[in-house]
Amino acid sequence: MRTDAHSWLECTDVDGDQCRGYQRGWSPNHIDTDMTYRILDRKNVPACFPGRQDSSAKYTPGFPMAKARAGQRLTFTYLENGHVTKDKLPDKPNPKSYTVHWSSTANVDTIKMRSDLTAANQLGAAQPFDDGQCSEDGQQPGRVKRPCRGSFTIPANATPGRHQF
Repeated sequence: MRTDAHSWLECTDVDGDQCRGYQRGWSPNHIDTDMTYRILDRKNVPACFPGRQDSSAKYTPGFPMAKARAGQRLTFTYLENGHVTKDKLPDKPNPKSYTVHWSSTANVDTIKMRSDLTAANQLGAAQPFDDGQCSEDGQQPGRVKRPCRGSFTIPANATPGRHQF
């Protein structure tokens, strides 16, 4: 079952507190309307932020794409934006989950529409938005103000080149 979703990755390759990879068109001023793309519950919509999904979209100077090799694990960060700790309030008890998909063909963007996000190109199982540590404001017991983290492993059979994730 597909549900509402939107992308707001802060960093596509984080090592400790150092970010080494960003999404195309990253805004260093972090303006949500520039960085957030809502899919909602529609089937025939672009899977990625319109205008940033094709390879001609540029990376912001100083904010490069992530670089990784086959078999490498990448950790990414995202702000909870009220969807984790605040969604655990009684009226919203489940912050849901996310999946990571990839294009196995190097240098070709094969994931264009939401309908292209299939089990065949999904990496691993669905993961919970709540990593158990993140918090938007740091007000929740046992949590500090920090982004949520997720990770995935580049498939061992990935050929060299640029891949969509």
